[in-house]
Amino acid sequence: IDSGLHYRRFPLRAALRERGGPLTLLMSALCIVVFVMMNIIGDQTVMMWLAWPWDASVQFEVWRYFTHAIMHFSLVHIIFNLFWWWYLGGMVEKRLGTGKLVVITLISALLSGFVQHQLTGPWFGGLSGVVYALIGYAWLRGIRDPESQIALPNGLFIFTVVLMVAEWFGLTGFAIANGAHTAGMVIGLAMALVDTRNVRKRT
Repeated sequence: IDSGLHYRRFPLRAALRERGGPLTLLMSALCIVVFVMMNIIGDQTVMMWLAWPWDASVQFEVWRYFTHAIMHFSLVHIIFNLFWWWYLGGMVEKRLGTGKLVVITLISALLSGFVQHQLTGPWFGGLSGVVYALIGYAWLRGIRDPESQIALPNGLFIFTVVLMVAEWFGLTGFAIANGAHTAGMVIGLAMALVDTRNVRKRT
């Protein structure tokens, strides 16, 4: 019996392409491929290829200062990070260009990784340092330069800051890269401050 009730198919591919640019989609694909590899051949093997340099013998393998960001250790971990990467990274890439997202990604991955390494050593991973940089960047950019159409609601920003503080006091119950999160947030705020100063000078 045909009830006459039909559901439209959600155009997922179109939605992903509409929201995210080339870098947004490429980084998402890399994270997914690496996550699958970690679950097939093991976390330790992949970390030996991609982790932050752990001693002088690998310190000149330059990719390691960035590739820690594409490793994730649970389904929740990767879903959380890729959602925010797609939402905020896509926003930045679509409205400010791929070059701007490249700069934010590389700087925040490098510096947040450095801070986390100083706190806990080289065995960490995840895109969250970059994600927190994007959260800080989008929030402050939206306040100081509304015409950029880059924005994050105050409530989401406040929630993120509260969560970050809770992480430092061990209230979340998860093993979290607190240093990378905090460093990423500070980096994102600093980059938004610099960029909006330049905007205001031009105007």
